Amino acid sequence: MRKKSFKKKKVSQRDNLLVAESWKKRLTDPFYLLRWGVFLGCVLLVMFFWRTLRGAAQYSINAIGYQTVKLVSQSFWDPMEKDLNGNINVLFIGVGGENHAGGYLADTVIVASFDPALNTVSMISIPRDLFINYKGQYAQKINALFAWKYNNVVVPEALDESMIADYKVAESAVALAEKAADITWLDIPYYALIDFAWFEELIDTVGGIDIEIPYAIHDVQYPWPNNTYQTFSIAAWMQNLDGETALKYARSRKTTSDFSRSQRQQLIIKAVLKKLTDSESLTSVNTMKKLYEQYKKMVKTNVTARNAVAMIDYAYDMPEILTFGYTTECSNAVWRTMKPGCLLYFPPREWFNGMATMLPIGASSAQVSNYDMTAFFAYVVAHNAWIFKEKASIAIRNAIDPDVAASYVYRNGLAWKTAAKLRRYWFDVQEVDNDEKNLEKTTIYVYGTGSFQHSIDLLEKFIPTEVVEVGSWDSKHDIVILLGNDYVQKIGDKPFNYYR
Repeated sequence: MRKKSFKKKKVSQRDNLLVAESWKKRLTDPFYLLRWGVFLGCVLLVMFFWRTLRGAAQYSINAIGYQTVKLVSQSFWDPMEKDLNGNINVLFIGVGGENHAGGYLADTVIVASFDPALNTVSMISIPRDLFINYKGQYAQKINALFAWKYNNVVVPEALDESMIADYKVAESAVALAEKAADITWLDIPYYALIDFAWFEELIDTVGGIDIEIPYAIHDVQYPWPNNTYQTFSIAAWMQNLDGETALKYARSRKTTSDFSRSQRQQLIIKAVLKKLTDSESLTSVNTMKKLYEQYKKMVKTNVTARNAVAMIDYAYDMPEILTFGYTTECSNAVWRTMKPGCLLYFPPREWFNGMATMLPIGASSAQVSNYDMTAFFAYVVAHNAWIFKEKASIAIRNAIDPDVAASYVYRNGLAWKTAAKLRRYWFDVQEVDNDEKNLEKTTIYVYGTGSFQHSIDLLEKFIPTEVVEVGSWDSKHDIVILLGNDYVQKIGDKPFNYYR
């Protein structure tokens, strides 16, 4: 299929003046502002529109002043629920919709945790093949939970016929949010259901997206209507994708894994955000109206209008978006290949009647809902975003006296095992080596003048130490951890725990 060609429309100074005048007239009407506030606030929560909101909010700020926007936000608002750490958590569910072969199967399940204090969003992808048990009523892959619930919702008799579909969607989304909360131990009171058919149209509205394709895909079994297939191919280079091609790129899975699908979805999200920021068409009232209409068709959410207006207050600064996901693609034996979020495994197929599934580390066929590890990972990435801002490079060195270590059974390879554990939780370990000296106490050295206190505080949850020294001399790493005799004395009597 021939790709659509998109050309940027040149915006003249006169056009800009007309647009500005049009906005000024509208923004003097408080009801108009409220309607757009609802749109902008919801857009803020739906990550595909983060930067659209920023641009539109700043455009409004130039026209009527930031304090006016803030006043509207605080006058017509209901605060959104926060968890104990102050984060606002939302579940994003991507479906093909009623006209898609997959219907209400969830192509995408992402927990987004917004930290207002740090102005960061941590997005955690949950693989669609994760096997779950929902309240003893449903035992299957998580991607089918929404569809199962939708088909089994008990609809109140008094409900108007026109409201039944929305009621079933709301009940199904809440069920999936409840399960995502079990997996992450995050309070998730909100959801946003995204129909990818309209997402395709949105990409076309902004003129396509530019993506650096990291590897080629040739999928001869891309799903097509009436239980048929077509071939989808894409080469590895920078390309401009229209909506249809972008959606195929996000969904293709026969020649790749669920984890690579999650990564491709994240690439598309970032590309859309970039295009929404850079596109000159965002100064067009007509384009903004189209985006608004597409948003209404594309998104169903339990975020209320008053919730949405309250979020305008956060729109002035673009949040930093951090992307994560659970995976099985890792190896404890080789610390350099350890992938962050490696907390799942493939159980034997005979456990689930020949079905290929995933389970969390520590779970079994008798207890599929053991989420201790997945929850701890979610806590690290959602509530410790400081470590991603500090971006400390880490070296680990073995400074344990061999004579002391000799009396412990599990003494070998403690430095590289520790590196594998830390990389599993997104620490940037770049070097593992032996040190020339022996130390009694495990010591963390901080080099240079940079402040890495938050990283050190989190490291102490993995490494039993309270000794921290700051050095002013140069080092190619920001933090150097020297494992001392106390380390093997505390953990050398039992097999190494790669997870906590």
